[in-house]
Amino acid sequence: MNGTRSGPRELAEAVGGAARELAGKVRRMIVTRTRTALWQVTGHLLLDGTTETRDAENFAGGVGFYSRPSEDEDTEAIVAFPGGPGNPIIVATRQEAVRRVIAADLNADETQIHNSAVVIRIKANGTVEIRTAAGVAAELATKADLAALRAVLLAWVPVAMDGGLALKTLITTWLGAGPAYAWPAGTTVLKAE
Repeated sequence: MNGTRSGPRELAEAVGGAARELAGKVRRMIVTRTRTALWQVTGHLLLDGTTETRDAENFAGGVGFYSRPSEDEDTEAIVAFPGGPGNPIIVATRQEAVRRVIAADLNADETQIHNSAVVIRIKANGTVEIRTAAGVAAELATKADLAALRAVLLAWVPVAMDGGLALKTLITTWLGAGPAYAWPAGTTVLKAE
C-alpha cells in the first residue's frame, strides 16, 4: 500500500486472507452509547457500504478501575471478536484529542487519571497532585502541622484588656522563626488544589 487511505474494497484487494481474517476479529470503532451494560460501537465500514453497529461488553481497564466516557466525545474503542461475530468485547478505549493534550504535558514515568473536571497525576518524583482540570496544585498541611497549630492555640492564655495582643504575639512568633515553633512544613508527597 502507498500510505494513502483506502476504502474497504481497496484494502481487501491489497492485503492477504490472513490480514482480512485478523481485521474481522479486531476492529477500531467509535463508542456511541455507554448507558447500558453493553456499549454501542459503530464505524466499521462494511464491504456493502453500510456502517457496522454492535453492542459490545466493555473489558477495558482492570480490576478496581472503571471509566465511562461521555457519549458526546470521539471515544475510540478496539473491539475484539474472540467468539466470532456474535461476541464483541471492548478491550481498549481512548479519546485521541484528550490523549494528545495529556501526552504533551506528561513526563516520562508519570501517570494521570482524569475526567472532564478533575486530574490526579502521579509524578515521577513521587508526588501526587489532585486538582481541577484547569487548576494548579499546592502543598497541603499534614496532620502533624495541624496538631502543632492546635497545641499553640491551646497553650495560649488570654490576657485581660490587651485587645488580643498576647494571642497576636504568640501566633506571630510561631509563624515566624520563633525558637519554640516552626511554620508547618506541609506534605511533599500529596498536593491538591
